[in-house]
Amino acid sequence: MAFATEIGSRSLASDDFNGDGFEDLAVVNQDSSTVSILLGIGTGSFQTQVEFSTGDAPYSVASADFNGDNNIDLAIANSGDGTVSILLGDGTGNFNQLAQITSGGGTHFVTTSDLNSDGYADLVVANHILSGTVSIFLGNGNGTFQTRKTFSTDRYPTAIVIGDFNGDSKKDLAVVNKYTNDTVSILLGNGSGDFASQTTFATASYGYSIAIGDFNGDSNEDLAVTNSNSNQVSVLLGYGNGAFQTQKTYATGANPFAVAVGDFNGDSRPDLAVANYNDDTVSILLNIY
Repeated sequence: MAFATEIGSRSLASDDFNGDGFEDLAVVNQDSSTVSILLGIGTGSFQTQVEFSTGDAPYSVASADFNGDNNIDLAIANSGDGTVSILLGDGTGNFNQLAQITSGGGTHFVTTSDLNSDGYADLVVANHILSGTVSIFLGNGNGTFQTRKTFSTDRYPTAIVIGDFNGDSKKDLAVVNKYTNDTVSILLGNGSGDFASQTTFATASYGYSIAIGDFNGDSNEDLAVTNSNSNQVSVLLGYGNGAFQTQKTYATGANPFAVAVGDFNGDSRPDLAVANYNDDTVSILLNIY
């Protein structure tokens, strides 16, 4: 089955936007500067898309309740104008744009979590520029956000995962950086929405996406990074203190872009699924740790 969106569909998020208990989809369309909402009907099918305007060239989308009304809202990273669009949901599948907040240029990726444990959803944004940064926007709980805090990464950050890499029960960031230095930046959080200076760990060439899993069963969080130029996925095993072992690389298909973690053979160990752009395949890598 296929369902129409608009030109340049780039990424998506799933959530229940109209409160009917069925998963819906929000798809950002880079070339048309819109987000398509496809409401699920619970059978694997979706209603015809409804479009809402975003900023210029949206690249990534995240969903959460930003204003405390128990309806799901959207945060959309706009790569063309360096902003994040906040679209508030009304609980029926419709959205109203509340604001566009400036992130710092090349806004490439957005994710959400409660970074300071105040019960409000916050934003973490990767700014895909030479002097790479991540922007932190702490939520006020009413759909607005505090002035951004900016923390340095390596060059051209492209994706972020949030975890606890040093076991202190505070949210940390792992940021994959592509083009030049080919690293993952680890920024350890202090629980208030601030982060320590980055520590970097090498990946292979042109890191593109990142996922978390405990791949060796030691209860520490590990990382998997797709490397689209070298046709590999890097696995970095965590020590549990914020540091990681030297990467181990595994072959994928051609130009791997995305990675997901799951147990695909029922042995209770996390495996990897990697989407390969150039040869239109998915690589399944079964865990051997």
